[in-house]
Parts: sequence; C-alpha cells; structure tokens
Amino acid sequence: EEDSDQGSGTIEGRLVSADGGDPVPNARIFISGVSADIRSDADGRFSAASPGGTRSVSVLHSGFNTLTRDNIEVTDGGTVTLELELTPAGSELPEYVVLVPHISGSLASVLEERREETAVANILGAEQISKAGDSDAAGALKRVTGLTLVGGRFIFVRGLGERYSSTLLNGANVPSPNPTRRVVPLDLFPAGIIDSIAVQKSFTPEMPAEFGGGTVQLRTRSIPEEKFLDVEAKIGYNSETTGKAGLDYKGGGRDWTGYDDGTRDMPGLLMSAIADGTELREFNRFTGVGYTKEELEIIGESLSVNYQVREKDTPANLGLGIAGGNRFDVSDDLTIGFLTAVDWDDKYATTIQQRTDWIVGADEQLESENDYTYFITNREITFSAFFTAGAEIGDHHDLSYNWMLLRSTNDRRQRYGGFNKDADGGDIQFTELEWQERQLMVNQLLGEHELPFLWDLKIDWDLTTATANTDEPDTRTYRYDPDTLTPEEDDLIFSLRNDGNQRRWSELEDNSDTWNVNFVQPLQFWDRADLALRFGLSSVEKDRDSGMRRFTFSSKGPLSGDVDLRRNLNPEDIIYDETIDPRGWQLNEVTIATDAYTADQTIDSTYWAVDFGFDEWLRLGGGIRTEKSDQTVTTFDQFDPDRNPVTSQLKSKDDFLSLSATLVFGDHQVRAGFGETTNRPDFKELSEALFKDPLLDRLVKGNPNLIPAYMTNYDIRWDWYFDQGEFISLGAFYKEFTDPIETVILAGASQITTYRNAEAAENLGVEFELYTNLDFIGRWWGEEAWWEKWYINTNYAWIDSEIELSEEDANVLTSAVRPLQGQSPYVWNFQIGYDDLDRGINTALLFNVFGERIVDVGTNGAPDIYQQPREVLDFVYSQKFG
Repeated sequence: EEDSDQGSGTIEGRLVSADGGDPVPNARIFISGVSADIRSDADGRFSAASPGGTRSVSVLHSGFNTLTRDNIEVTDGGTVTLELELTPAGSELPEYVVLVPHISGSLASVLEERREETAVANILGAEQISKAGDSDAAGALKRVTGLTLVGGRFIFVRGLGERYSSTLLNGANVPSPNPTRRVVPLDLFPAGIIDSIAVQKSFTPEMPAEFGGGTVQLRTRSIPEEKFLDVEAKIGYNSETTGKAGLDYKGGGRDWTGYDDGTRDMPGLLMSAIADGTELREFNRFTGVGYTKEELEIIGESLSVNYQVREKDTPANLGLGIAGGNRFDVSDDLTIGFLTAVDWDDKYATTIQQRTDWIVGADEQLESENDYTYFITNREITFSAFFTAGAEIGDHHDLSYNWMLLRSTNDRRQRYGGFNKDADGGDIQFTELEWQERQLMVNQLLGEHELPFLWDLKIDWDLTTATANTDEPDTRTYRYDPDTLTPEEDDLIFSLRNDGNQRRWSELEDNSDTWNVNFVQPLQFWDRADLALRFGLSSVEKDRDSGMRRFTFSSKGPLSGDVDLRRNLNPEDIIYDETIDPRGWQLNEVTIATDAYTADQTIDSTYWAVDFGFDEWLRLGGGIRTEKSDQTVTTFDQFDPDRNPVTSQLKSKDDFLSLSATLVFGDHQVRAGFGETTNRPDFKELSEALFKDPLLDRLVKGNPNLIPAYMTNYDIRWDWYFDQGEFISLGAFYKEFTDPIETVILAGASQITTYRNAEAAENLGVEFELYTNLDFIGRWWGEEAWWEKWYINTNYAWIDSEIELSEEDANVLTSAVRPLQGQSPYVWNFQIGYDDLDRGINTALLFNVFGERIVDVGTNGAPDIYQQPREVLDFVYSQKFG
C-alpha cells in the first residue's frame, strides 16, 4: 500500500514476446495506485510515475496471456526497471486475478472510450469539466470541437441549430420544460452529477434517428469506488454586478430557495372566478354570462399591489454543495453502493443593453423603428438533488437506480425604453417582472447483464419516467407613454392603452416514458476475427399540456386618470384598492384563444446491426433502424375547447441506414461513417394557431403542412494517440438536407414568424483537435520534470453551409443565398494548464470564440441580422489542502 512518507518514484520497463523476443507494442500496463492510461511504445517500452511503497504491475494485451508482478518496491526518487516476457495467448500460465484500476470520468477513461468507439465522437469527462471550471453541462460542452453555446442553454453542433441536436440522459429521452422548444436546456444539469458527456457526431443504429449535428449523451455518476464526503461553499464576484445598483422589488420570503412561497399565487377569488374554463369578463345582459362591475371590483382588489421596481446594491453570488457515497462488499458475489449529491446556487447578473430595430423605409433605406436602452437584473437560483443506488452481482450483472431533481428559477427584472416610431416619435418605457420556475424530475432503472451460458450474450436495458414543469406565476408588465398634453415637458405618463399593463399566470407539464433494451451476441469463427450481432427495441411516449391566463386593468372612468400619472413611475400609487372601481380601473381577461395546447407523440423503434473486427486493424459496422412516429398537436380555446380546435397530426415510418469503418495502424486510427437521419417538426411548429413566443417576444404561427426533413451524413476522422493521454485529430464532414425546416418571417406589416420546408441545404466542415503535454520542451531545454506538468488542449472547427430556398420564400427573404440560421463559420477553443499532483495544484487558462452567425433572417429588403464574435477568457485555479 502507498506510504505517503516514501514519496514517489518511477517504474519503467520493456515488454518482449517469449516466442522470439520481439517487442510488444500497445500493451496496457496497470500499476496499483496509478490511474493513468499507460501503454507500451513501438519498441515495447513504457515508463510511469508511481507513488512510493509496494506496487503491483499487470500487463494486458489481446495477443498475449496476462502477466502480473507483485511486491515491487518503489523508493522516493528511485527508478525500478522491469524486463517482462509475455507468453502468446493459448499457452498455459498460472491463474492470476488482475485488478484493473479504472477511474470513471477521468481523462484516461474517456480517451480509452474514444479509441474503442466505432462512431465519430467527442467525449468529455468529469476530470476535464473540473479543470475548466464549468458549472453545468451547457458551459462544459462549449469546449467540445465544433460546438457553440447559444443563449447559455442550447448547444449548436457543427453550426446546426438547436433543432438538429438531441439530448439523452443515460440513454433515455428527457422532456423539455420550455413551452416552445422540444430540446431540454442543458444549463439544468449541474457539473457535479456528471460522470462524462459524449457527443456522437456520426449516426449509428442504436441512436434515435432524429440526428442532425449530433446527439449529446449525458452520463451521471455511479456508485463510488470508496467512501467519500465532499462539502462545498462558494462565493462569487461579478465586476459589473456585485455591489452595484441593480433592479429589485418586493418578492417572497423564500425566494432564495427558488420556490415561491405563495406571494405570486393567483388569489383565491380570481382562481374561483375562472375555474372550469370560465372567462373573466363583464356581465352581458343578452347572454347572461359574466360578472357585474361590483364583482369585478372585488376580484380586482384581491390581487396584490406589488409593482414597484427600485434600485438596490446587488449582493455577492453564493452557493453550497454536499456529496457523499459509499460501497459495501456484502459477499464475494454482491457489492452494493450509493451516491447522493445536493447543490444550490444563487447568482445575480446586471446588464445594460442598447437595442435598435430597423425597417426598410419608403426610399429603401434603413430607418429606426425603435431604439431602446435596457436595464436588466437577472437572479438565477439553481437547485439539484441526485441519488443513485446500485448493485454489482457477481462478474456479470449490474443494476442501478437513479433519481434526480433539477431546478432553475429565473427572477428577471427589466426596465427598458427610448424612441418608438409608433409613439409619434416620442419616448416610451416598459417594465417587466418575471419569475419562472423550471423543473425536471427523473426516475431511472438501468441494468447490464452478461450471460456466459448463452455464448456471452450481453443485454442492457433502461426504463425512464420524467416530468418537466414550467411555472410562471404573476408575471407583471406595464408601460409609460409620452404625455401628449404637455409634450414640451418631455413627460411620461402611465399608459391608458388596453395593452398598457398585464398580469399573467402560465404553466406547462411535459411527461415522457421511455424504455430501451439492447442485445449483443458476440461470435468468433476464427482467432483473427470477431463478429457481434446487435439488436434493440425502444419506445418513447410523450405528452404535453400548456396553458396561460392573461389579465389587464382597463381604464373605465375618471378615477383611473385623476391620480398623478405623470412622473410617477410607481404603479402602486396608480392602481390600488381606491382606484379599482367601476369609475376607475377594472380587471378584465385578455387571454387569447391560442394560449393553451396539448400534444402527444409516440415513437417505436427497432434496429439490427452487425460489428466485424479483423486482426485488431480493421473494424466494420452497419445496420438499419426503423422508426414509427405518430405526433398530434391540438390548440384550443380554453373557454370553449370544443369550438374549432386546431389539430395537426403527422405520421411517418422510415428505415435509416448507417455504415462505419475503422482502420487501426499502431497508434493511428482512421474512421469513416455514413448515416441517414431525420428531423421532425416540433409540437408547436405543426399548429397553425397564432401564439407568442415568450423568448423571442414575437408572434409565431405554425404550419400544419410541414413534413419531416431528411439528412444524409458523411464523416471521416484521423486520430493519432502518440503518447499516453495525448492525441491529435483531424476530421471532415458533409451533410445533405432534403426539405430542411427553417424559421421565416411572413410578408406584411405584422412580421409574424412561421416555419417552412426549404428546398435543400448542405453543411460541411473540417475539425482539428490536439491534447499534448509539454514535456518535449523539457527534453530540449532541460527541466523535463517541470514541463511535463504543463499541457495544451485546443480544437478548431471550420464550417460552411448554404441553403436553397423555395420560390415562395425567395420572393420574401432578402438573401437568396445564405448560410443556415445559427451556423458559425468557425469555432475555436484553446486551453493551457498546469497540473502538479504532489502539491495539489491545478490551474488552467481557457479561451473560446465563435464566428458571426445569423440570428434573424432578413425579409422585404431588410438585411440578415448577425451575432458578432464574442471572445471569452477564463482562468481557473484549484489548490488542495491536506
């Protein structure tokens, strides 16, 4: 066992074959207490740092019998040299039990997985995420080759929009808490529960066929190798926010938890008045439906008077975390364990933005439609709870259960205003208070089995139930308009327009039930070749229910104007109990007919595949996946659900072919992949009913005539693993799209966004990646022991795309030829770091930048709107004590 007083030394050696004395390259060497990936070079040599004390060394190679040497004494600063002869496989040797050190989530483990993958994939381990200092899955993924992070939540893979990427959690689909997007926001997943993230960029049959840029596979942590307890306290400082004035208002007493304490709940009187789909409106003596003015007054007065926004110094960011686990050897054939983790963060960010919207004027010149200055303070409270329990039964069976609760609450306060063309060229001001709780709860059962009595048949399965919720209680908006009576004083008055103020309650629930089962039957006909047959079944059932209720106080008489509307930026002195009156402000409902919808989808899948390997230098794979999808979306009037509901249905059944090949030349690998995939419309994209996208703040109309898009994908990549843990990679890809779905803006003054199938598109690019230690500098200049602690990790992707528009869209859109929406022409990451395990130091400097990309497609002569490159520099320092 390791003795910390004995320091560390080096174990080196040479591996040769007992049959002829030839060197044995690419053998794996395992040293007890060392987690590094150690391999012999072309001359059969290896060298590795080792803790002092008594060590065991094991050597594994598929062409030779396993060899183990025990009781190797390593002294501080000393070097132990081993000469090891390996007996070719088939010769009889004494039986050894080899304990292979495998650290899940380590750089060595993810590189080993990358080498063994038949698909083109990038894999990010917990060790790399920790070194980069990223706090969630979204932030970590922006470090991966060819990936860009949009809006802090969504990942674009190879320049393709969020619709072309999918997320799997331990192999299962998970629902989205976003009412207008199907992709789950990746900022919901804290880095602390992640073991590794695989981004598969070439299609294989076991993957869902909705595969465009790639599939993000999140793998959560499993039972630990040994007992541990981690406690974490965090404090953060933001130079533009902490200690500076930000926007604040009176919230609830438990806001710090991310749970509203009832302060924002709909009052009981209003809830009773609108129960069972009843519309809150004034009594109509012809229909006999509605509430009297006196009743509306009482209901209106039941709403809390809470509008005032004030400036207040912003506190520091805070966070707490705790994680622990253990494993127990119940018997020789049964090991059980558990791991649990809880994490809480409370962060603030204040931004000041200038936004100008341009339109094409009469002389075909751009002119300002509005010019606003935004003052925004966003408070984000995140909370995650994770629990996993597992059992290892003998050498052939693993069972585990995962439960997780992921929450993200955004408390957004914003005030913006300035020039508005529709306000007679004057200034206006808007204020919005929004509290949004997003939650994802997941339950998973997973199993892995190997059955020696059935020719080593392997079975893995998972069963997942997940529910995503979004709750937005009491979102408040109000505006101030120019005072037309005294324009010379440049006053603003509280708006008396019908849309001058609004209070909104909305909820969404998205459920998903998923199961997968996969069979792998290995076959071996002769020593030099391996064959495996794979078969799988899966099913996904999803349903969504979304609804919103909107209310406004309308001016009905002199009381609403008798108060001082000018220079009074506190609506609490304008709309309150004394002015809520039949002669003043009256509460009315302004919910629109498309504020509620239901949706469901079922996808049943099967696949057949075969893997073939020859002499460890050739691996071939291929298969066919069949998917049957049935999707229905119904948008309805909440007050009369049976009156003219808008229902859209889309059914499809397709076969998707994929092929892959890998050539291995020593430490070099060349992979090629081909795959046919699809991209189906989202729930809301199929409904022609009009709705307002709360993120884009614009009206959106679906298109029931949408059809699925289909893609043909080609990939090739060369990898060179030139030293232990070090590699260089160069790859290229090409994608052809048929009927790609794009966001477009309808012609006309309303500027309504909709969705259409374009004719075709193509997307191609080149990707480069390098991870290397800097010990070679030490060999040139000396001080090799110091330079070997430094490393460089960098990747660069160049991407190009072009879309072919339909004739209808070509007449409306300004650019006849342009890249795909959201596609950056380049993405570059660079990281230089220093690791000193003896002194407990880990530090890294990281740089990230992406090229300009289209965020809004220009229409009717207006140019396309581009987001410009944003360089981000991060520095991370970690010091261990004791």
